[in-house]
Amino acid sequence: MENFDYRSARTYAGQYGAIIGLIWICSFACFIGGLHYPVLSNFSLLIGLASLFITIKLLNRFGRTVFPLKFSQATWMAILVYMYASLLFAAAQYIYFRFIDNGFLVSTYETLFQNPEYQKLLQQLMPGMEQQETAIHEAINMLYTITPIQLTFNFLIYNVFLGFILSLPTGFFVSRKNKTTRNN
Repeated sequence: MENFDYRSARTYAGQYGAIIGLIWICSFACFIGGLHYPVLSNFSLLIGLASLFITIKLLNRFGRTVFPLKFSQATWMAILVYMYASLLFAAAQYIYFRFIDNGFLVSTYETLFQNPEYQKLLQQLMPGMEQQETAIHEAINMLYTITPIQLTFNFLIYNVFLGFILSLPTGFFVSRKNKTTRNN
């Protein structure tokens, strides 16, 4: 059996990461659109979940056509795919928050927090918290002070961390599928 070609694997991971990043951007667009049209929020969730299965499918195809993957190799490639996807997604989020949003997301949350039904829900979830309204106003004021780069960086860290976590089950399913391919 040949040695695993890491350069080729990085190239494929970059291509697959671009695909997954574009899927995440579509999911984010549906999330933002879901603030106006709630049905789009469901599509956002479905698209986000589908990206995990699409990653598994892409890496399985790599394992079938280029090189059969072991668990460690599949996990390493999945980490790269999710990292590349996170970088592309962060670039799109920065562009959105810097040039398109103009405070829309924060104002939507501010409206939500001031909704009487939401206030009741907060009181039921956190009884005995007398300064809820003050805490909500402080949180909203803090959201208005966050710059687009800070917000994007926070999302980037979250996405990279989530990618590390998702790479383990991805690597497992890919290596399991490739194991049956190698045995046949």
